[in-house]
Amino acid sequence: MANTPLTLDISTIMILFGLLQAVLIMVVFIHRRGFAQHAFFILNLAVLVYIQFHSFLVHAGWMAHLIFLFNSATPMLLLLGPFIALYSYKTIGIAVSPTRRTLHFVPFIGYFIYSFNFFLQDSSYKLFLLAKERGVTPVTEEYVKNFPVDPWGVQGWVVVELISLHLVSYGAFTLFKIYQHQKTHSSKHPKSTIHWLQFLSIILVLGGIVLFLSQGGVVNGYVFLKTPFPAFAPDLFGSLVMYSIALYLMVKSDLLTFKRAKYHKSTLRQDFIKEKVQVVQQMIEGEKLYLSPEFSLDLLASKTGLSRHHISQMINAELQCTFSELTNQYRVQEAKERLAQEEFVKIEQLAYQLGYKSKSTFFNVFKKHTNLTPAQYRNSRTM
Repeated sequence: MANTPLTLDISTIMILFGLLQAVLIMVVFIHRRGFAQHAFFILNLAVLVYIQFHSFLVHAGWMAHLIFLFNSATPMLLLLGPFIALYSYKTIGIAVSPTRRTLHFVPFIGYFIYSFNFFLQDSSYKLFLLAKERGVTPVTEEYVKNFPVDPWGVQGWVVVELISLHLVSYGAFTLFKIYQHQKTHSSKHPKSTIHWLQFLSIILVLGGIVLFLSQGGVVNGYVFLKTPFPAFAPDLFGSLVMYSIALYLMVKSDLLTFKRAKYHKSTLRQDFIKEKVQVVQQMIEGEKLYLSPEFSLDLLASKTGLSRHHISQMINAELQCTFSELTNQYRVQEAKERLAQEEFVKIEQLAYQLGYKSKSTFFNVFKKHTNLTPAQYRNSRTM
């Protein structure tokens, strides 16, 4: 213990502030936006908290007092990709079966179980490795090694190369799925939501690259590229990811100030809400009710037998939008299809056909969803 001094240098302070940021953002998301809709993102933050906590213990010299935790954060890196992917899929409405969801966590489960070869080692061996990692003199050169730590010889690949590849692959594939989904559902989700999900996916890609290069471009122990980063860079991985997320949320403060759903304390069961919202959506889409100027909650209530209050409540809870926002999403999507197909339709005529009572209302709603006027959108499709 005497040879593992307590330290509080710049890197340790950076890790500590990154940890505190992660905790703060978790609390804000749970309090203001609710846990259910953002569960995977909040779990992702929890993983980052643990990764940074582990790094803090190592850098501050306190890991010697909690040596059973040493190296336990490494398998957690394999949770970052699945959590961001599943969070993105849930947010934009991509269905994932329970079986496929479970498969996302197979690499983490497998490597975590394999790591028990290290976790079950004697504390003297872990203290010896900790001292070497921190560049201090071990208390003793003698230690007990109960059994092989890496019987299959895979640690040299997993710890840097495969984890980095895992992060990059998840980030790139999630970006692709978001892009693919947006091509067919471009008006269904606010641009701020899509940009937020794209940002998180890009962070995964960049994080994987930085993690790989922070070790100097190592392939199974062979260094083919000298690292451009300082020696403590790998330990700052979680903090750098957290600083990036915090900075984005500071710039896009609406993501934090957005209040949780109006009916978040509803007593309606989630499965009931999901089933009834599907019924409502099928009716709206099948009969194109949104094209009527008289389209309203009262109209839906009379057609479905549900109360207008429950319909509003369920749309808000399941689709994370108001009835008015849902109506505009349907109308904008319809407008885009007609502008692409009907070259000579007049904008004012189209506005009334879509159920709007004025051209200006249609113009403002369309531009809000697409960042283009109806005329600009039509011209972009015919070029």
